[in-house]
Formats: sequence, structure tokens, C-alpha cells
Amino acid sequence: MNRAILAIDVQPGFNPPATIIEGLNRLAGDYLTVATVFQQNEDTAPYRSFLGWQNPAGEESLVRTEHTFNKHGYNLPEELISYLKAKDVDEVVVTGGQIDACIIAAGFSLFNAGIKASLLPEFCYGDSWNNNKVTINMWEKSLGRVYYSQEELQGA
Repeated sequence: MNRAILAIDVQPGFNPPATIIEGLNRLAGDYLTVATVFQQNEDTAPYRSFLGWQNPAGEESLVRTEHTFNKHGYNLPEELISYLKAKDVDEVVVTGGQIDACIIAAGFSLFNAGIKASLLPEFCYGDSWNNNKVTINMWEKSLGRVYYSQEELQGA
């Protein structure tokens, strides 16, 4: 199976746990790995005007990747979708930050593009455990496979 890891917004401004960064960097040695980095663009997504929030400028992914794509809203950039299709990926394992919003949005972006998406919550982080549980349940019902551990992923 041609599998890829997608690390969503694992960047300094979102304070990802060190264990997630380390785990993703280990996985990057075994799989094609790509990442997004959220870059503020108020013309594309009104975070500051609607939510009063702005991230630090000029951040980079903390995960070793084949390629990193700038993301300006919740949806995945078209360039990332095209890249995954060109790599003829059978499954994209989604990981990274803000499981309750950005992770689920990435799953729907991949689904809408006709790309099979799976979730690895062991390497996801967010605001609360409850949000993780809701997202995992939603993922299983609406998007597909959830790997409950790195070992399960590697054994599949």
C-alpha cells in the first residue's frame, strides 16, 4: 500500500507536545510525509476579524517532510491535494494539531478530493480530550479508518 502521513499545522505557534513531534519524525522515516503550516491570510480566512485570533508569522513545520504546504484556512490547499494524487497515494494518515477543527477539515478535504483518509489520534492534539473523542467518533462514522496506535498502523 502506498501510504502517506499528513502532519497538520505541527508548528511552534500551536505548541505541539514534544512526544507528537518525535513520533511523527520517526514515522517520517517509514512513509512519504507531507505537512501543512498555517500562515495567516485575512483575505482568505478571516481569523482575526471573526475570531480575534492571529498566529505568529513565518513559522515552519516541526516535522521532517517531503514537502510542506502553506495553509490559510481550514481546508487543505489544492497544491497538497494535487501532490498526493501525483504520488498515487492509496491512503493518507492524518495527524497533527487542532483535532476538533483542522484535523476534521483535512479529513473532509481529502474525502471530497476522492482520497482515502485515515486518522492516527495518537499523534493528534487539541484543546481537550473530549474534543478528541468527538472527532474520532465523527471520523469513524463519516470518513473511515481510525488507527488507535502506531503499532496498529504499521501492522495494517
